[in-house]
Amino acid sequence: MNRSILMGAVCLVAFSLTACSKSPVTKQSADAPVNIVATDSGFTIPDTLHSGLNHLVYENRGNDVHECMFIQLPEGMTPSDFVAQVKAGVNFPPGAKDCSGPGLTSPGEKVEMWVPLEEGNYMLGCWLGDHVTTQKPVAFAVHGAPATPVSPPHEDVTVRMIDYRYELSGPLKSGDQVIRYETVGPSMHETDIVRLADGRTVEDVRQYFKREAGPVPGVIGGGTMDSHDISRVSWVRRNFTPGHYVFYCDMPMIQNPSPADSAAAHVTHADAGMIQEVVVE
Repeated sequence: MNRSILMGAVCLVAFSLTACSKSPVTKQSADAPVNIVATDSGFTIPDTLHSGLNHLVYENRGNDVHECMFIQLPEGMTPSDFVAQVKAGVNFPPGAKDCSGPGLTSPGEKVEMWVPLEEGNYMLGCWLGDHVTTQKPVAFAVHGAPATPVSPPHEDVTVRMIDYRYELSGPLKSGDQVIRYETVGPSMHETDIVRLADGRTVEDVRQYFKREAGPVPGVIGGGTMDSHDISRVSWVRRNFTPGHYVFYCDMPMIQNPSPADSAAAHVTHADAGMIQEVVVE
């Protein structure tokens, strides 16, 4: 199933969520980042994260591009239940809620992220192609506040995601850069960042996202996924080498297309103008 169709259904889920049950497992240390690894078969993550701001290190060790969406599950729903509903044709199971996470990331790439999470039961999901139904479902819980709250890093650039454009507070520079992502809305938004390979263009990036297959026209990483709570702020640290980058929002314009209107699901925020080339010197 196409990523745009799946993500379109996400937009309709209510902002409120029934409180999730707690899992009595050991939490990660508040003073150490959480390591999350993506492979072509699924994810690894600690059984429990703490509530509030979490510091993550996300690495893609697979052979394909993967993203890492934090999906909060309603009470009584397991990751297997969620996947079974998607396989049965439910674009996004009712009651679940997207809570951001690292965006699409090329194989071998690693990024750091700081994202706030509320208590509850969660799963990880990659909405590229059919990954959410072919990868092994992975569950974790968010429970308990740390003795010492995690502090966000100082951002180098703030990226404001607006209907339908990006606003950068200043230039991105080469080297390690921390991006603070804010959603102004009113729609949900996401950001995927592609560093263009030599000879590739913005149009090549657009065509890659339309196909959701084949080689990426560069290296992808450093973005952030959408959140039903658009007030959620996240920070991502990535090393930027000099070159041309493309910021891309793949959220669909039509939130719940019918099967007969599947072509409309491919009309995204990028088609409305939310695609921007950024030069890093």
